[in-house]
Amino acid sequence: MVVSRQVAVGTGLNLPLYDASEVTSVTALDLSGGMLAVARRRAADAAVRDRLTLRQGALQPVQLPDAL
Repeated sequence: MVVSRQVAVGTGLNLPLYDASEVTSVTALDLSGGMLAVARRRAADAAVRDRLTLRQGALQPVQLPDAL
């Protein structure tokens, strides 16, 4: 199984490309609240929507748990 972390997710254009049979979680980060708003709408149709976390911020100050 795959744990994915995506920096600069933008509008989430690639969110529908994640394979729900292989991906256990996706954490996506972007600086722009406007971009994340679009990504949230796009995520509603993504196969991994139930295991997706979208976060606003810069990479360095965000604490992400270690992969299992």
